[in-house]
Amino acid sequence: MNYQKIHIQRFVVLYILVFGLLSSLAITLFAWFFGLTTIQENYSSNYVEATFQAFDTDMAALVKKNNQVLFNITSDQTLLRILTDLNLTVEEKREEVQAFLDGLFGGVSEIRQIDILFPTRHRYTYVASAYDVQSPLPLPPESFLSTFTGRSLNLYDHCIYDQSGAPCLVFGRSSSIGDVLLYMNETSVSSMYESASLKNSRIFLSNNGRIISCSDVDYVNILASLPLKESGMVSFFQENPVYTHEVEILALGETLELTYILSEQDLYRTTQMLNRVLLLSLIVAVVACLILVLFVTRRLIKNIRGLQKNLNLFSKDYTHAFQVGKSSELGELEEQFVKMSEKIRNLIENIEKEKDAKRVAELRALQSQINPHFIYNSIDAISWMAKLKKPYSDIEKLSYHLGSFFRLGLHKGENLITVAEELQHVKSYLEIEKIRFPDLFEAEMEVEPEALEGRMLKIILQPLVENAINHGFKGIGHKGLIVIRIFSQGTAFIFSVEDNGRGMEVESDALPQSESRSGGYALKNVNERLILEYGSGSALAFASSTGSGTTVRFRIEKAQMR
Repeated sequence: MNYQKIHIQRFVVLYILVFGLLSSLAITLFAWFFGLTTIQENYSSNYVEATFQAFDTDMAALVKKNNQVLFNITSDQTLLRILTDLNLTVEEKREEVQAFLDGLFGGVSEIRQIDILFPTRHRYTYVASAYDVQSPLPLPPESFLSTFTGRSLNLYDHCIYDQSGAPCLVFGRSSSIGDVLLYMNETSVSSMYESASLKNSRIFLSNNGRIISCSDVDYVNILASLPLKESGMVSFFQENPVYTHEVEILALGETLELTYILSEQDLYRTTQMLNRVLLLSLIVAVVACLILVLFVTRRLIKNIRGLQKNLNLFSKDYTHAFQVGKSSELGELEEQFVKMSEKIRNLIENIEKEKDAKRVAELRALQSQINPHFIYNSIDAISWMAKLKKPYSDIEKLSYHLGSFFRLGLHKGENLITVAEELQHVKSYLEIEKIRFPDLFEAEMEVEPEALEGRMLKIILQPLVENAINHGFKGIGHKGLIVIRIFSQGTAFIFSVEDNGRGMEVESDALPQSESRSGGYALKNVNERLILEYGSGSALAFASSTGSGTTVRFRIEKAQMR
């Protein structure tokens, strides 16, 4: 598009209409159809699958629990003793069995009744204390009892109703004392899926084609293949999707079937409402875009036109009075922007040059601040030796190292010297200090030969060594040791000054506070010089604690030492 031949107002209107409204419409239509098809289908399948998986887990736990109940009954010696006691009457045995099982399972709401059938078909019944002991549930037919095995739990394919009409599931298995049946409230199973069922949906569990548990108890004991209940049911299956799932539990002798009749009315209500809101939002967005175009373009274009004319006048004469005109084009604004950007570029280059010059001046100023401190210490050393009338050879040795120290420190005004020269500068300082304090410390150097030819800022290591001598070995009670190490680590050289002095407590991200102003002042100068020259990654790092010495490190990239 040729921006120089189209008015800004027309361009903004065209852009919003073409790219804004059309893209919004396309997204809305896509969301509409995608929500009605893929999302709903996938959601319904995933929802039902999650319900089935949750039921499998809960049902397996329930069967395991019932198995454990039956095992506890048949394995308990107390119960066996009661049932085989020839001195007890049948009624006495029944009372003792009731009392014993009540003690074991009293308060377990799921268990309604337990029957023990001897091979002679004598029946001992336990009824939970919450129910009528005088009205036990009837036995299931012999056809169900004949299916019992000792290896798995069997589930009756009908429900047995109590006097109030509440259905109960019957589990049973054979044992060494006879057949044992466990009657459990049907709600213990239906509650597993009732909370997950949608309002108009139905879930039911069937065994051998007959419903034995359902979220609606009216369907218990009818055939699962019936699409409608014969009386009073308006629409049970209708055209809603039906999902079936086989429930296979190892401890259960039967394979059950769980059926979910999903109500599309409930499932799709949320997405349909979302689509309606989406459509309404699109209409509102269209109206809002049109109003916004009319309002914004009037205000915006007026300002842009005035800005364009003022830029033209300013580029010629910055003292000219500004006037607002009516004719303006985006192309002219772009042309003026190019001219202004060129001027800004030149200004930035000049500023960068000034910053570089300032940075060099700061480096020199920081370095020069250190020299008076060194001179003071050196003169103090000579004065000390003269007062003690030391031999001339010691004063000559001190003078030699002092001259070498300042000659390397000045180095013809250059800021960078080789690592070898920096180490020689430190050696001269160490010799001076050993003359002053002959038994105070020893010094060692461990340097990789590769680092000796590299160039670095001068007078960096010496202040660190001086700080160790002046503040690390004071009152330690043993001879100090300073170890200077320079070694390679990846793309950088690591410079380390270690001592076995008294150490100090170091706060994170802060230079340690020295007991004297000169010590802290030198460390601060060294740290600032390193950061100015090599960046924040080369700042001093301290590792120290009271009584364990101090290690000061910094790093310089190898590429910066060439």
